[in-house]
Amino acid sequence: MTARRLSAALPSLEARLVDMAFLVAGGVVVWWLTQGFAAKANQLANTATKPAGQALSDLMATLNGWQKAEMTPLMIRDFYLTDDWRLTPEADKTLWNWQPWHPALNELFGGKGGQMKPGYRSLVNKEIRNDFNY
Repeated sequence: MTARRLSAALPSLEARLVDMAFLVAGGVVVWWLTQGFAAKANQLANTATKPAGQALSDLMATLNGWQKAEMTPLMIRDFYLTDDWRLTPEADKTLWNWQPWHPALNELFGGKGGQMKPGYRSLVNKEIRNDFNY
């Protein structure tokens, strides 16, 4: 390429680069505008379809025989305990995870990680209620 041809091609190249920059900037602006629109449209769709979705869920639950889950009373099973009357790590994590059982567990073990009190050892494998009238 000669110097004359190269200098003639440069303005064309610069014009193309400017055009590409505008094209990229325009794409970014369109993307930014559509993100806001899409978020609002998604929120509107969630609000509009929530009642129908809940009705469908209730219908399918009824047809499939679903029943509300109920917690059973606390029961310290023999395999939950170690040889020194403490909860195994798995049982400790599981039982202390449910707040309503904390008063009973505190009474039985004196706190998390404690040893089961001798007076309550007869309750192993029996349902335990918070009133402790046994």
